[in-house]
Amino acid sequence: MRRIAFYTYDEHGLGHVRRSIAIAHAISAAAPASILLIAGAREAALFKLPEGTDTLALPAPSTDFNGDRRGPAIGLDTAGTVRVRAQALRNALAAFDPEVLIVDRLPLGVHDELSESLGVLRAMGTRLVLGLREVLDAPARVRAELAGADTFEVLRRTYDAIWVYGDPRVFDPAVEYGFPEDIRAMTRYSGYLDRRPVVDATGDLAARRRELRLPEGRLALCVLGGGEDGHRLATTFSRTALPAGASGVIVAGPFMGDDERDARISQIVL
Repeated sequence: MRRIAFYTYDEHGLGHVRRSIAIAHAISAAAPASILLIAGAREAALFKLPEGTDTLALPAPSTDFNGDRRGPAIGLDTAGTVRVRAQALRNALAAFDPEVLIVDRLPLGVHDELSESLGVLRAMGTRLVLGLREVLDAPARVRAELAGADTFEVLRRTYDAIWVYGDPRVFDPAVEYGFPEDIRAMTRYSGYLDRRPVVDATGDLAARRRELRLPEGRLALCVLGGGEDGHRLATTFSRTALPAGASGVIVAGPFMGDDERDARISQIVL
């Protein structure tokens, strides 16, 4: 059975985790596989996982979504937390011995914590793939980040391929972010991921609507992802005039603070 490992970037809510799980479902649907999903978001284990998949939760990163420091759950400073995470990654990946490691967003991981693991995996013959959503940020900002982190040299030295989860006819990061020709040659486009196999849309939708205490009529939906950095969007949405007969719903996400969630009293909040 194939062994596939995922390293999921975990400083920006649950979107990265959900995308990795969607890819794991697609891999498992094609053929049986043993999959290890490594993430800092402990909530990853709460999602519907394909058969043969398990999760490894790393200690929480030590910065919030705006880059401000926060106290790690295990009580260590940033350097200590990174050491624990890096050692856990090295031990888990060496023991799992994956055929492929799919790394989300950051080639060397958060705070470069993957550096030693990547060297070990290369020596073991593991193929390394960097996975990217197509729109990362404003092109000027991404170009500066790529140059400052020497990302292209890391990719040349370490990785076998780059997967872009998008369509270059809509947005091509290789062009917009200035990928050199040899890096473009490593890049493959998956198209947009189909999450229907992951989401259960069956059953009595009217009963589901009553269960969630949603009113009749049209709904205007505001989705905040994990929710910790969604306060301003929720505030703007709650102040926006809606079409006649429509009700606004804010899906706050598990990381929004209780005070911020309670402040949206003018809307139904899930």
